[in-house]
Amino acid sequence: MPPNQATVDAIVRLAQLAQQARNRIGRPFYITSWYRPPEINQAVGGASESRHIVGDAIDFYVDGLTGDQLYRALDPWWTGGLGRYRAYPYLCHIDARGVRSRWTN
Repeated sequence: MPPNQATVDAIVRLAQLAQQARNRIGRPFYITSWYRPPEINQAVGGASESRHIVGDAIDFYVDGLTGDQLYRALDPWWTGGLGRYRAYPYLCHIDARGVRSRWTN
C-alpha cells in the first residue's frame, strides 16, 4: 500500500496522464509495474532513485506493438520520462517527472 497521500496523489496523476497516452496509442496498456515500495524496488533490481518508489512511473506493454514502436509514438508528445528496455523489447516506461528525460537500455 502507498505510505502516504503524496504517493496516492502521484499514482492518480499518472493514471490520468497514462490515459492520455493510451488514447494517443489507441490500444489498452497492460501495466507490469507501477508503485513499488523501496524494499520491493531494490529486490527487483530497481535504482534507488526510481520513480516507481514515489508512484509516478509505470512499465507497460501494448499487444501488437514493440517497446520501440511505443517509444517512437510517445516521444514527440510525452513531457516526462520515457524509456525502453533492450532486455525486454515489448516494454515501455513512462513517468511524470517534471522534466523531459529519455533513455534506452
